[in-house]
Amino acid sequence: DKFKVSPVVLVTSDHQRSGKEHDAALIWTEDVTKDSFKACLRELQNFDDKHQDIYVLHKPLFTEHGSVNFPNTNPPTDEDNNAYCEVSVQRLGYSAILANDNNYLGYLSSWLSPVVQSQSSYWKRCWRASVDGWAASTFHSLCDNKGPTVTIVRVGKYITGGYTSTSWTSSCAYRYSSSAFLFSLVNKPGWGPVKLSQTGVYGSHNVYSMYNCNDRGPSFGNGHDLHIASYASSNTKSYPYLGNTYSPPSGHSYGSSFTKSFLAGSYKFQPDEVEVFYETT
Repeated sequence: DKFKVSPVVLVTSDHQRSGKEHDAALIWTEDVTKDSFKACLRELQNFDDKHQDIYVLHKPLFTEHGSVNFPNTNPPTDEDNNAYCEVSVQRLGYSAILANDNNYLGYLSSWLSPVVQSQSSYWKRCWRASVDGWAASTFHSLCDNKGPTVTIVRVGKYITGGYTSTSWTSSCAYRYSSSAFLFSLVNKPGWGPVKLSQTGVYGSHNVYSMYNCNDRGPSFGNGHDLHIASYASSNTKSYPYLGNTYSPPSGHSYGSSFTKSFLAGSYKFQPDEVEVFYETT
């Protein structure tokens, strides 16, 4: 008697973790999606000859979630997307900037998928500026030597950031990462999310992917294409000089006013949040 009058929580076997109890959910052994589940509704309506309507509330699981752990005592809530994930595992879905936006997460997942170290990798936050402090030294103390990272920056409605496979350090020197890129999720009117590869003026030099120094936050490219200053929330020393190492938006040139304001709305900016996540397994 798998289906009862009271609401039932189902989770696919793909999200079941070996060795964990899942008393709050029934494990559906097939790959169930919203569309394939609809095919079962007619049979379910005829269950026990009651012919009653069945309503299914579909809650998608983010692609960043490798597994879902349902506690044994408390059922999941709407606030948790009807699924509890282990709180120690900070995935990009936990970003305060992205705010569980499936559209943003989908774009980031597609850009990061080719560069992750393994299928078991996940992203854990090492720095949230508004909580941990805006000093560059704080960023470096929490995120240096962590391996690949994703930086996410919010400036009003604008959301931008970058990925690098090379660790941040405090050495005050450029470092190269062949897979590094910048991205923009929210930018100029009429533009959608874009990934910006190392095809700018200095992109072929294979040197300027990122600039490491203890006196500044995450900084990408020669120039820099995206620079986060120390104590960035209280000054306008952060800037995006896009087109140095990373490509300017299509149809626009390096140095133009449009290009310089593309990532953050203006050339000099004051971010209201910065987050850095590092890849781990």
